[in-house]
Amino acid sequence: MTETQALLERALRHMTPNYTPPPFVAVKGAGTRLWDTDGKEYLDFATGIGVNALGHAHPAVAAAIAAQAATLTHTSNTFYNDKYIALCERLASISSCARVFLCNSGTEAVEAALKTARRFFFENGAARTGFVATHNSFHGRTYGGLTVTGQPNLQQGFGPLLPDVSHVPYGDLEAMRAAVGPKTAAVIVEPIQGNGGILVAPKGYLAGLREITKKAGALLIFDEVQTGIGRTGKWFAHQHDEVVPDIMTSAKAVGGGLPLGAMLTTDAIAAVALKPYSHASTFGGNPVACAAGLATLDVIVKEGLLANCARMGGVAQELFQAVASKRPMLKEFRGRGLMVGLALDRPAKPLQKACLARGLLTTTAGNTVLRLLPPLNVQGAEMERAATIIAEAMADPSVA
Repeated sequence: MTETQALLERALRHMTPNYTPPPFVAVKGAGTRLWDTDGKEYLDFATGIGVNALGHAHPAVAAAIAAQAATLTHTSNTFYNDKYIALCERLASISSCARVFLCNSGTEAVEAALKTARRFFFENGAARTGFVATHNSFHGRTYGGLTVTGQPNLQQGFGPLLPDVSHVPYGDLEAMRAAVGPKTAAVIVEPIQGNGGILVAPKGYLAGLREITKKAGALLIFDEVQTGIGRTGKWFAHQHDEVVPDIMTSAKAVGGGLPLGAMLTTDAIAAVALKPYSHASTFGGNPVACAAGLATLDVIVKEGLLANCARMGGVAQELFQAVASKRPMLKEFRGRGLMVGLALDRPAKPLQKACLARGLLTTTAGNTVLRLLPPLNVQGAEMERAATIIAEAMADPSVA
């Protein structure tokens, strides 16, 4: 029995069966490359679902983690720690939000956002408990996040979910206007629907949401868990539209590869909704995770990765438009920056599997979209290699 076979046998024996990863075991990463126990090398355009913004084992991030682990690993929220303070300060400086609550994941950030919205109106004596979200959205797997997620198949068997939540079509301002009323606490929307298929908000949509919520007296929450920290060529995707939310969520790339999430809001909302003991997280803002996050933000600035992200996004669009001219199954290029979706005329899983066999790691978004989330420091040659592999995979009999 090989080492890989032995590890997979142990996984099948002891891991819960809710995941179905491909039959290899990752053991090492460097930059855009990942290696398994058999020594096979992969070009990683999945990056842990957009978590590894700088690729694997970036020297600056690894050094920051090692230094912090040798200094202070945990305090909980009982005490201040310097890295928590520094990261809150940095996130405030790159966003429109003055206050930051740190947690461990995207779904926790969404939970904090929903709780903050309801508590804000409770403290103000207003009977607003409703949320309006969009069809096909994804906001996490816990009960609050799952309830506002607009994918019924993910909710099956977990009911009853939270009350006072409704969904409208993404991009439809008239439907949103009709749904938002005097009982609405907040509207929650992704500037780009990630798991739903890499659907970029139509021009004017985010501004329209701002107008609707402001007029109705409701709050506006932007879920930037996947789109934030440079993924689209700006720190946060809503900054392309110059629209300011009341509350924002961030996670994935913010921790530089370690578990970290953030809920950001305004001074006014935090002062009312987040009074002492109103919300907490034992592990949130862990010093080691914060050190990794700070190092990641430093590298993005020093290496000019926001500009690189925008530039490589343009390269990707050109490359895949050329692929589409030869492979009609590729119907549409979607995305912004390095959040890329290749919309197919058939299920995307077979193509993902064919890419894997050729050494390219990808994910899917919805049933028919192959999702690419390469590191923000990806280079043109690597993008060309990925496009070549995908074009070759499209000709595989299992796909074609």
